[in-house]
Amino acid sequence: MKKSEFIYQFSKIYFKEAVNETILIENWEEGDFDSRYVEYAKVFLDLSKCFEENVNYTEIFNQLSKNKINLVNAFNEKIYGYFVEELKKHTKKAGSPQEIIKKNIPMGDSINPDILKIFRDLEERLYYN
Repeated sequence: MKKSEFIYQFSKIYFKEAVNETILIENWEEGDFDSRYVEYAKVFLDLSKCFEENVNYTEIFNQLSKNKINLVNAFNEKIYGYFVEELKKHTKKAGSPQEIIKKNIPMGDSINPDILKIFRDLEERLYYN
């Protein structure tokens, strides 16, 4: 595999989700998360075996996909928790936060960069109209 192809695949499969995750969490929480980018670079460096001879590319793509799935699942859990806590402030008015989220906010196998906007729009519809 050429280095350029690896970098493309790394970015396409894993790094895009990692950056989305960090940006969205930074936008929710106060704090400096720049150190997270170092973690993502470490994942990249750990996969340096991609440039060795006789590499099984299927294994590499599977590892990148597994890293992506783990990252997306961790993000979905974290953001779901934030959303539940936020909606609990208004539960008497709107019903179960878990059901509201389940019905209105898609959390799939990739990170939706618009998830905070979707949540804020939902919040406005539920509580401010």
